[in-house]
Amino acid sequence: STIKSQGSKFFTSIIQTYLLDNNHRVHMELSPSSTLDTDTSSREKILLQRLKSSLRSDQIQDIKGRAHHLHSIQESDDTLEVQNMIPSLKMSDIDRKGVEYDLDVMKNAYGNPSSTVTKTVASGSPGIVYIDVGIDISSVNWTNVSLLPFIVKMMTVSDTKTRTRAELDRLEGLHTGGISISLEFVPQYDKEESDYIAKNNKHARSLLFFRGKCTVEKTEEMLDLIKDMAENSLPVSQEKVMQIIQQKISSIESSIVSSGHAYAVKRMHARYDVQSFFNEKWYGIAQLQELKNFLIKSETNWPHFQSRIEKVITSFSDFKAAEVIINLTGDNAALAAVDTSVRRFVSSLRESSEQSNLPDFFLIDHPWIEKAIEEMTNTVPIQNEGIPISSQVSYVGAGGMLFQAGEKIGGQTCAPLQFLKKGYLWETVRAKNGAYGVMAGLDKTDGFFYMVSYRDPQVTATIEAYNNAGKYLSDEITNGKITKKSITTAIIGCIGALDGSALPPREVGWTSFYRWLSGSSAVKRQKWRDEVLGTKRSDFQVFAQKLHTLSKSAEASIAVISSDNQLLASNLRLSRIDVS
Repeated sequence: STIKSQGSKFFTSIIQTYLLDNNHRVHMELSPSSTLDTDTSSREKILLQRLKSSLRSDQIQDIKGRAHHLHSIQESDDTLEVQNMIPSLKMSDIDRKGVEYDLDVMKNAYGNPSSTVTKTVASGSPGIVYIDVGIDISSVNWTNVSLLPFIVKMMTVSDTKTRTRAELDRLEGLHTGGISISLEFVPQYDKEESDYIAKNNKHARSLLFFRGKCTVEKTEEMLDLIKDMAENSLPVSQEKVMQIIQQKISSIESSIVSSGHAYAVKRMHARYDVQSFFNEKWYGIAQLQELKNFLIKSETNWPHFQSRIEKVITSFSDFKAAEVIINLTGDNAALAAVDTSVRRFVSSLRESSEQSNLPDFFLIDHPWIEKAIEEMTNTVPIQNEGIPISSQVSYVGAGGMLFQAGEKIGGQTCAPLQFLKKGYLWETVRAKNGAYGVMAGLDKTDGFFYMVSYRDPQVTATIEAYNNAGKYLSDEITNGKITKKSITTAIIGCIGALDGSALPPREVGWTSFYRWLSGSSAVKRQKWRDEVLGTKRSDFQVFAQKLHTLSKSAEASIAVISSDNQLLASNLRLSRIDVS
C-alpha cells in the first residue's frame, strides 16, 4: 500500500535515508597470523590421529588395501582396445605448412625519413583499427630500469601537462575501446639463420608500447591521447606514489600464492639467460624485492626518488620520429580510412639535427646488457632456492640448460617433450602425487628446459620424479612402449600447440609485427615445423640422454615456492629467498 501511494518516491526515500544520509561506518582491522600454516598443520595431524584411533585394525587394513588397489590402477596403462576407442587425428589431417601473416613495412613513412609504420590486413572487425605505438627506451639509465614497471602503472593514473586524469579517462572512454601501456624487451634474432641455435642473445630492443583500438572515425582522437600521455605525463604526488607501490606489492604477493609455478620458472630461467633476466627483473620475485625497496626510498628520501621518476619520464618524452614505431591492424577499408590521420600523427613527431637513426640492435649489444649480466651474477646465481609463502600447497620447479651455447635446437625435441608432459609427468606428479597440474617446456632460442608443478602437496617426491624423467624415456624405448602411434600422437599434439586456435584480428596484427620486429623468419619457423613432423624414435633416445645428463649436472637448479614447514621437511639444500 505504501508503494502504491508513494510510487517511486518510496525507493528514493530509502536510498536517501539508508545510503546517502547514513553516517554509520564499519572499520575492520585484519591482522595476519605468522603461525597460520603451522597451526593448520598441527590441527590436521591431531584430527587425523583421532580418526585413526577410532578405527579398528581391520578397518585400517581395508583402507590401505583400497589405496594400494587405486595405486595399481593408476600405474597400469589402458588396454589397446580402450586406447583404440579414443578418436584421434592422423598425420594426413595435419597441414604441413605453418600459418603466416603478411606485414607491409613502410620505411621513411609518409615522407618522414626517420619514421617506420607497419600494416597488417586482418578481417573480422569492420570499421575498427588497432594501433600500437612503440617508443624506444634504451636511453633510460640502467639504475632506473627496475623502475619502469612502476612508471607504466603511474602513467595510467597520472595527469598530463594538458589534461587531468579525469579528462583523460573520459576521452579514452568516449573515443576509444581502451588504451593500455606495456613494456617489451624484444630479442633480435640473426635473420640469416635457418636453425634455432642455443645462445645467450645480447641483441634486443626495449620499447614502451601504447596499444589501443577505436573506430576509424576516432583515429585522430586516439593518437592525440597517446601522444599526450607519452609526451606530457606528470609525476604523481608522494602519497600516490606510495599507494601505487603498495598496490603492486600486494598484487605480486597474491599472484605468487595463486600462480607460483610462473614465478618459479621466471626465477630459474633468469639464472641462465640475460634476456629472461629482464622478465624476472620486471615481473618476477626480483621486482617484488625492488618494489619494497622503492617503498622505503619514496618515504625516507622523497626528493631523490621523485627525481628518478622525472628522469625516466623525460628520457622518452621527446617523442622523436626515429624512436617511434607504429603498427596498424585492420581490414583494407579501415587501413585506407585512417591513412590521413596517421600521416598527420607522423608529421607531428619531433626531429632534431643530431637525431640520426637508432643503432641497429640486430648488430650491437643493447646498452643495458653489460650491467644486466653483472647483476645476474649477484642476484640470481645458479643455485637451488626456496621461496617461503603462506600456503598449504607448493610450486616445485627444476630446470637448466638442455642445450649448450652453439648447439642446434631442432624441432625433433618437441614430440619427446610432449610425450613426457602428457604421459610420465601427468601420471606421476599429478595423478599419483596429487598436484593440480604439471608443466614442462623448452626455450628453443637459448636451450633452457624446465619442469614445474602447480599446487603440489609434495616437494621431494616431485623433484625425484623430475630427476627420473630421462630414465623413464629410455626405459619406454627399451620396453617398446614408444610406438609409431605414440610418436604420431605426440607430433599431432606439438602441431596443435604450434597452431593453436584462429587468432582474433588484434593478435594477428601483433603476431606479424612482433615476428618482424624480432627478426624471426618464416624459413626458420617452417624448418622447425618440418623437423617436428619428421620426428623419429631415435630422437626420443637423444632427448632422453640429454635429460639424464641435465639431471646429473651441477649447472641444473631448482626453485621451490612453498610454506616454511614444507621447505624444511623437504631436506633439500635451498637458499632462502624472503618475499614477505
